[in-house]
Amino acid sequence: ASLKRMARTVDYMLLDVMESLQEVKHTVLRNVVERDDIVDRFYLFVVRQLNAVILGILNPSTIGLSSYIEAASLRIAAKFIERIGDHAQVIAKDMLRTPSRIPECYVPKVREFLSTARDLFLRSTKVLLRYDSDSAHKVIDEALKARGFEDKVLREVVGCAEEASQILLLRRLTESTRRIIEYSADISEVAINLCIARRRTTS
Repeated sequence: ASLKRMARTVDYMLLDVMESLQEVKHTVLRNVVERDDIVDRFYLFVVRQLNAVILGILNPSTIGLSSYIEAASLRIAAKFIERIGDHAQVIAKDMLRTPSRIPECYVPKVREFLSTARDLFLRSTKVLLRYDSDSAHKVIDEALKARGFEDKVLREVVGCAEEASQILLLRRLTESTRRIIEYSADISEVAINLCIARRRTTS
């Protein structure tokens, strides 16, 4: 439950960042920055529980798991989710710090890239919690394709950007978005390993 709430908080952070692309909403972006502390608290709570299982203090079944391997894998996944929250915070901070706005002609492309990253993140957490290896493989395949979108987006913005600060902001934003996509693939990889581990323990 805590892992699910942690992922939901990160999703709201990504959504708020997307909604601030067209018009910089300072209050919304400051909330994104502050919400990363909530994600960190969720992460520490989840890790404490999982460590208790790994150390033998808690039985895996106490928190709905079937093995110690599952606890170790979920701890890794929790770290990936926490890092995605960090990148949402980085984007919000960059948008607050940079006086220049994203060029209007570029907003749809940025939103599309961020929307793809958010979609992959949501799907990766679902396959993780549902132990759905088939869908996890699909997320990884799509993440590999979407990762290359960063260079294409940056090439297109050169013709729209009027200031160096705009290009720098966009470069940092697309880099963080690519990292979110990569972490989503990593979460899906953990989901596949969890499925294998659960099949072994139940067979």
